[in-house]
Amino acid sequence: METFKADELLSLIRGLIDQIAIGKTTEDTLRPEWRKLVVESLTKLEAACERLGLRLASLQIKRMLPALTLPTKGEAVALDRFTRQITTIIEDEMSLRLFFFLPEERARDYTKPNQFGDQVSAAFPRAISDIEESSKCYALGRWTAAVFHLMRVMEVGLRGLAASLKDPRLDPRRNPSWDSILKKCDEELEKPLAQRSLEWQSDEPFFSTAAANLRSVKDAWRNPTMHVDQTYTDEIAFGVIHAVRGSMRHLAGKLNDQPYQHQSNLAAFVGVSFDTAFRTFIFSFGEL
Repeated sequence: METFKADELLSLIRGLIDQIAIGKTTEDTLRPEWRKLVVESLTKLEAACERLGLRLASLQIKRMLPALTLPTKGEAVALDRFTRQITTIIEDEMSLRLFFFLPEERARDYTKPNQFGDQVSAAFPRAISDIEESSKCYALGRWTAAVFHLMRVMEVGLRGLAASLKDPRLDPRRNPSWDSILKKCDEELEKPLAQRSLEWQSDEPFFSTAAANLRSVKDAWRNPTMHVDQTYTDEIAFGVIHAVRGSMRHLAGKLNDQPYQHQSNLAAFVGVSFDTAFRTFIFSFGEL
């Protein structure tokens, strides 16, 4: 979806009309310094038309620009007439397109990057795309879609938590379910502290809170989101955004998605046949 700021286009057209009116001489030519400004404004207007797919307007402006190389008597009048004609062409072409309007507060949701903060982005880079998409969907009023993307964000955090358990059954290549991961978390928390994995021994409050947050999200939103009869309102989606943001910030305090990337790479290497691995080694050795 293309972002379009109506004020920029209007400002270019209005500025062009003013520059022609102010810069013309008694012979209806343009003063050199104003000619330069008019050329710059037309060039910017042509680029804006091209970006919006206003092809007829873009072509007309491209034809006009070479004529401004040298001063010509009566050019100011011709330029003024051309500017009004190109404005009509732009209006006609824009009437064939559908434009969506975002109020100021929703525009911020759509354009603001890194909405969960630097710590989450650094710890869970695989979640960045869905964080951005959830914000865009929310800004556009696609609230159920926003929640769907947020559940994908939480899954990245959930797998980071699973990695801390050091259980090969939770390898992401096996696509473990939320239930299986959270069940393992519950089992880990039920063990005496000395029998837990080293990471879970080091900070019981952190991991118990992390597991509780994820279970709350799963029961409240993740499971219902997977069913076609569930839709969400603005208010509910807003609440989910804040809940998921808080959970991911908590997880980013100790965890990241690097362990899973490492495990997947290692598993892929181990899975290579001995013959292929041997030939790869010989080829690499021969290059030394």
